[in-house]
Amino acid sequence: MENRKCDGVRQPLEAEAKKEVQAKHPSKVLSVAGLILAVLIFTYMGKAVPKNILISHTDSVGHRLFYFKRHVDPKQLKKGDYAVFSIDTSYIPNCHPCKVIKRISCVEGEYLYCNAAGAYYCGKRFLGMAKTKSKKGEPVQAFVFNGIVPINKIFAMGGHKDSYDSRYFGFVERSKITGLAIPLL
Repeated sequence: MENRKCDGVRQPLEAEAKKEVQAKHPSKVLSVAGLILAVLIFTYMGKAVPKNILISHTDSVGHRLFYFKRHVDPKQLKKGDYAVFSIDTSYIPNCHPCKVIKRISCVEGEYLYCNAAGAYYCGKRFLGMAKTKSKKGEPVQAFVFNGIVPINKIFAMGGHKDSYDSRYFGFVERSKITGLAIPLL
């Protein structure tokens, strides 16, 4: 009889503890649940679909799960789209080369400006700041450009302050874009 009473008390306490975790981290709980659901749905749809799913391993662009659309005309991609292309850098482990996802922030014909403080603007719209050191404390060289973005080039950025993007490696040739990433989560 005593055990049943304890079990009755313990069960509401466990439920309350779960609610507390969910209240403290609702986006993590939803993100994990959404990720699992999306993978299950896409796996159920057929063998061809999972190869069209990209999972971002960093916070660089603010999303973690993308549908990868391979057959796109890079000339049709516009500002705000997520472009997929390859880079080769020692700033990212095992990136010789590696595929990255970055948001197109400034396109050909627009005015890209970088001031002395390392602030980037596309026209009058603030894009972000360049850092002088990586997360590991290594010095990084910022790409400096003031002028009209050349034809068939884009300036692509991640949304995170530590994103390794066009602020450091410069313009991306549209011909190097291998696809469009559509955020799912």
